[in-house]
Amino acid sequence: MFVIFASMYDERNIVMKINYIIMAMMLIVLLTLPGLAHNDLNIISVPYQEKNKTVEIDVNIPVIIGMDDNNIQSKYNKILREDFINFSKEIKRMAEEFYKDAKDKSWPFHRYIAMADYEVCNKDKIFSIVVDYYQYTGGAHGITTRESYNIDLETGKNLSLAEFISLASINMEKINNKIAEKIRQEPGNYFTDNLGFQYISNTDDYFVMGNNLFVFFQFYEIAPYVAGIPEFRIPFSYK
Repeated sequence: MFVIFASMYDERNIVMKINYIIMAMMLIVLLTLPGLAHNDLNIISVPYQEKNKTVEIDVNIPVIIGMDDNNIQSKYNKILREDFINFSKEIKRMAEEFYKDAKDKSWPFHRYIAMADYEVCNKDKIFSIVVDYYQYTGGAHGITTRESYNIDLETGKNLSLAEFISLASINMEKINNKIAEKIRQEPGNYFTDNLGFQYISNTDDYFVMGNNLFVFFQFYEIAPYVAGIPEFRIPFSYK
């Protein structure tokens, strides 16, 4: 693991800093682990950290290596990099704006926090990556937003839930039933009536782990904050 701190640089913008770090890391991989870079599907982690009076940023950017199709690999590395950069830039922008207002109006200010990390959940047929974006912008607690990328290794497409289901031995009805059954078992953990779970949609969030599909919901989507990010496991097999 190599960590390069923002304080080592001049006042270039965050995009240039992160791109520089990624290029340096890729060069290290190519020079020291050439077999890994060309034979096996993997991810290397590129850490970026920055801390000043307004914001603290700590993100681990995933960089995919070893895909058979270099064009697909480059496409998703660009998407992942831009998603992480845009998240960091937005929290930094918000922090700087509120810091100025707080200073002008003598309000208390607490440093904003942006953290992002990922987990590789599956590498067979579907390359499934889950990313958690955490932000603290004041108040009692921060909040995490979870995103997933589910890449069909044959076509290179990032599959929606409906598209993934077409490849598997499950359907929407089975998913709905599994989710409803778990909620019935733990009714106190979820919202009820119109605020609660209604039915699954073609574009709901999910990831794959082995022969298990995990459908998940964001904070407050179907449950109170204390419930976190609800996940529902549905076993499946490929057609």
